[in-house]
Amino acid sequence: MKNASKLAVLLAGALIAGNASAGVVTTLLQEDFENVKRVTTNPNTNGDPLNAATERTVLDILATTPSQLDHSGTSGYWVRNVPPASEGAFNVRAANNTIDGTGSTTAVLGDDEFDNFFDSQFLVIGDNNGNLGGDPNGIAGGLTQTLSFNFGLLSSFDSLNISFKYVFDANNPANPDDFSVSLTNGTDSAFLSGLNFSAPATNTRNANYSTTIALASLSFAPTTLKFSLTEFNGNGSSAVGLDNLLVKAVAVPEPASLALLGAGLIGFGFIRRRKT
Repeated sequence: MKNASKLAVLLAGALIAGNASAGVVTTLLQEDFENVKRVTTNPNTNGDPLNAATERTVLDILATTPSQLDHSGTSGYWVRNVPPASEGAFNVRAANNTIDGTGSTTAVLGDDEFDNFFDSQFLVIGDNNGNLGGDPNGIAGGLTQTLSFNFGLLSSFDSLNISFKYVFDANNPANPDDFSVSLTNGTDSAFLSGLNFSAPATNTRNANYSTTIALASLSFAPTTLKFSLTEFNGNGSSAVGLDNLLVKAVAVPEPASLALLGAGLIGFGFIRRRKT
């Protein structure tokens, strides 16, 4: 039938056009922290949502309920360059936690809160509990706290789409603490555009961030996304809030593969017509 071959041609064209423009997308990380629940000694309350007075550390989640964090395509979450006394400074909190605040959503440095930026559960780096003045409060020379996501080899992809919500704030406007987000490939590391600054800087400290990175220049080495906060001693405390972490890798099919796919579908249409 003519309709069968025509349909095959149209389908082949649509698949080729669609794959050429969008590519094949693989989700490497998708984390909104909504699956993190309270765990208590009372079996009747295990799994209850977090509330304003509770938080769960990343280490505790990984040790007791690791399924509450996304591990798709990654080899896990790490806490690095942090002494054991500071491990509690990586934690998940509810949207109504005191560190997020209840006032204006305008970013104000030094107001001891995240300016009501988050409307769902989120991750905190650099504060163990309460408002923004919690521990750790840095050490001489700086205490760097890093959360990393390792995606392994990305040589089979063409680009990397990265997006997340972030807040960086301090309870002292003169605080020299630093926050940065970087992508490391092997021994090479590059900061994501606009995300390498110190507390007194004038650039925006809360935003919905999104970027696309071409992977053609990356070497055949593991790729790691790093969120780092450096706190210095004696200048007040600072913290970072993160939410809606999403990392996707895109692979665009080779033209030869698309042509072969199209030829196969067209051939199927002709065979179908001859049989009829």
